[in-house]
Amino acid sequence: LKEKKLILGYNQKKLKYAHLFDNLFNFIFKPFGKNRNYPFLLPNLRKILVVQSHLIGDLIMSTPMLKALKMACPDAKIYLLANEFATELVKGLPYINEIIPMRFPWSTYDYSIGNLIRVIATVKKLRSKKFDLAIDAQIDMRNLFLMFLIGAKKRLGYDITGGRLFLTDIP
Repeated sequence: LKEKKLILGYNQKKLKYAHLFDNLFNFIFKPFGKNRNYPFLLPNLRKILVVQSHLIGDLIMSTPMLKALKMACPDAKIYLLANEFATELVKGLPYINEIIPMRFPWSTYDYSIGNLIRVIATVKKLRSKKFDLAIDAQIDMRNLFLMFLIGAKKRLGYDITGGRLFLTDIP
């Protein structure tokens, strides 16, 4: 209930549908899910994917998290999956090993067939990288689903807008 009060600025109608969708999925798939303990440990991580699907301000606000992540896991390779414009904004940051550009349909409003095919191709490419951890830098259920499709072993993010089913760890 407190979480719902914190996000009053969020589109209430979308949030209501997201929670309904999330509760339905959790009810249907609960018997198949794992009993999750949420202590999140960082050892032995080699490949970390950070998903930042929104625009410039959100990207800039996520850079301290990327730096802290690199400090916590100095041997891990950190990949940033972000919109195409991010390449120029964050290239040269020493704590990002690779920037993977993708035009996110839900932040650029580009649901064209060509873009959706490019998104599917990117997901296939990222699945082959076999990430140990994927982190949603934005509280967005669509990112959680994307991380699930990518197949990271651990998926960390908030479930405020739904998507608990797609996560392995919730802070």
